[in-house]
Amino acid sequence: MICNPLRYRPGGLTSNVAMLKRSRTLLFLVAATAFVAVQAGDVRAQQQNTSPYEADLLRLSEIIGSVHFLSLICAPEDGLIWHEKMQEMIEAEGTTELRRAKLVERFNSGFSGFQATYQKCTPSAETVRARFLEEAEDIVLRLTRDFGS
Repeated sequence: MICNPLRYRPGGLTSNVAMLKRSRTLLFLVAATAFVAVQAGDVRAQQQNTSPYEADLLRLSEIIGSVHFLSLICAPEDGLIWHEKMQEMIEAEGTTELRRAKLVERFNSGFSGFQATYQKCTPSAETVRARFLEEAEDIVLRLTRDFGS
C-alpha cells in the first residue's frame, strides 16, 4: 500500500509560482502518460508482462513518491494530488500483482527516502523538488513521444 501521507504534517515555505505552474503541467502530462502507456508496447512485451518503458515507469513512480513527500512540506496547497496521480498510474499500469507491487514499492521508496532527510521545507528541499519535477517532465515527454499513439 502507498504510504499514508495524512500522518505527515505539512509546514514551512510554499513553492514559488513557477514551480506551481510546472506542477500543474506535470500533473497533466502524468495523466496523459498513464493513458498512453496503457495503449503502448509491443505484443511480445505485453505477453511477458513487461513493457519497453518499464524502467521509465518505475523511475517515474519513485519521483512521484519523492515529489509527494516534498510537496507535503513545501507545497501543502498541492494536497494529495501526487498520491492520487500515482493511484491512477497504478490502476492504468498495474496489470499484475507483481507489477503493481513494484510501482508501489518505488513510490514508497521515493517518499520515505526524503522523509528521513527533511522534517520541514528548506531551500534545499525546494531545489530537490524542482529538479524532480523537471526529471519527471522529461520522462513523461519521452514516453509520450516514443509510445504515444
